[in-house]
Amino acid sequence: MSPTKTSSDHQLILERALKFLGRQVARQTHEITNVINIINELAGLIGDMTAASRQAKPLDPERIEGIVERLQRQIKREELILRGVNRLAHSVDVLSGIFGIEELNERVVFLAERPIRLGQASLEVEPPERSASLEGFVLGHQQAVLGAIELALASGGAGHDLRLRYGLHAGEVEISVEGPACATCNAEVDALQQALSALATELGGRLTTSPETGSTLRVALVFGLARANDSEEVK
Repeated sequence: MSPTKTSSDHQLILERALKFLGRQVARQTHEITNVINIINELAGLIGDMTAASRQAKPLDPERIEGIVERLQRQIKREELILRGVNRLAHSVDVLSGIFGIEELNERVVFLAERPIRLGQASLEVEPPERSASLEGFVLGHQQAVLGAIELALASGGAGHDLRLRYGLHAGEVEISVEGPACATCNAEVDALQQALSALATELGGRLTTSPETGSTLRVALVFGLARANDSEEVK
């Protein structure tokens, strides 16, 4: 965060970020619960098959292999969720540090998986053409980029494709999300846009929204790239 900000500015950013952190952890615990429910269901199937085998009914090897594969997929998914939640929790370890754009993108794509899936949408990511870093509060920047994705989701409705792009130019990074524009934006979309604009400003950046064509919305966040200094890097 910029050293020119007052303590009240920092307090506001931190309060917003902690509320965001709480919402995201709640979302991910729902995902973990879903994984556990599926594992319990598959374990029950194995139990039923084992009980049937005791009554001289033969086991179906292909069915067992299928269940094991599904179990392994769910265990892998739970490991990825726990790793992502752990990384999210450590976002508050450094309130002002240097972090790579690639790291920011990985964090955001993880958090976006649930709203993208629930919105029956898809997210295509176009990474930056070279490595670069930002300086500031990584949790706040995660909140901003995810907010841009959620704004595009709310605008275009369910079942559409979004594109997340990172463009580097003139000492800045432009993080844009493109998707269908809403025919008639409602109060929810307006509120999301106003909150995102305020957050971008608090983080030292800016927000622009504009239709590229009559049917496409483009939400763009612009932040200055990190200066070469000895600030602590976010892990």
